Amino acid sequence: MTLIFRVLCFPVYLIQKLLATIFYIILGVEKSVGWHRSSIERVCDNLNIDISKHVVDTADGHTLTLHRLRFKNHDGIKTYTSSKGKSVLLQHGLLESSIVWVAYGKVSLAFMLLEQGFDVWLGNNRGNAYSSGSWGLWGNNASNWDFQHIAKEDFTSNVKYILKSTNSDKILYIGQSQGAAQAVVGINHLPEMSERLSALVLLSPALFLKKPDNAVVQFLMENVPGLGYRIIFPLIALAQCLTPNFILLPFSHWAMGAMGWYRSPIGWDASKILFKGTPSSGTSAANMMHWVNLSNNEGDIEFDARKVKCPTYCYVGSHDDVIDAKKTANSISKLPNLKYFHCEPGYGHVDFVWSNKSTGVLYRQISNQLGEIVAS
Repeated sequence: MTLIFRVLCFPVYLIQKLLATIFYIILGVEKSVGWHRSSIERVCDNLNIDISKHVVDTADGHTLTLHRLRFKNHDGIKTYTSSKGKSVLLQHGLLESSIVWVAYGKVSLAFMLLEQGFDVWLGNNRGNAYSSGSWGLWGNNASNWDFQHIAKEDFTSNVKYILKSTNSDKILYIGQSQGAAQAVVGINHLPEMSERLSALVLLSPALFLKKPDNAVVQFLMENVPGLGYRIIFPLIALAQCLTPNFILLPFSHWAMGAMGWYRSPIGWDASKILFKGTPSSGTSAANMMHWVNLSNNEGDIEFDARKVKCPTYCYVGSHDDVIDAKKTANSISKLPNLKYFHCEPGYGHVDFVWSNKSTGVLYRQISNQLGEIVAS
């Protein structure tokens, strides 16, 4: 009976999948449609992880999506394994989404933290496929904000929501690239937020940018405005959805490597998730131009290091073609509560999240550092 039911329902599922694909290609919005689950939900299903969606409203009228993870027991009952004070928020970088934190499955950072009893939350900044509103790239809120809004509104709204939901005084925070920079700048906007973080982990923080070495990247940054990206995104999404993996993945590997965004190998299975889901919809023209101008002018984000008083751990790559590792090290050293700074030899900008080399010693080190903070 079950088999007959599945056969009869299969055409309905295909229609639902088609609708979800159309939503993503045209609007940049990824959502579940009927039985067709979103990408991150399907990944978590394969890991026996329940993923719940939490809607966060910012003070300036944007709607964000937080994903909370928990293991299922053998009976399928969903129970949190963490205790109070062990909530951790992982925040992605520019044009990414929460899916980057689970792309490596059982050796991903999110999964490791779950195994160690942490209450894991995955953030999604405004503009990406999970936090882009009903009309996505073409909605009323698609372009009326910039990086400062992400830092002041998204960062603080997500942290406050988790604190309230878990009845906690503090949470742990891990940010990559833009996700790291928005925490530092967010604390500068509201210094009291530093008291709400029991630890801040910065992975390749985009605080001091440099001009890319790759001539093609330089040309694109100097000549393609934010609006241009919004126009070409449907073509990118079309390629993500329809191009076979044996064509898409080798090309994506080559393109990202040629642009200098990664230096260490990316696992093949993880590539299927990362390259199918990145870029994740878009960002505002103002935010895109913020990063383009910083890169073209080798600029930096202004912040007062004295305000970042929470225990801080920072990781950068020696071969990062996006940020200036030396300037970052000099600035981070001025943080009043810097616990650890590490420059990983041979690493590029996204390697701390995208490379399969990070899934071993580095992730264990980060999770152990967080464990020590919670235990102290």
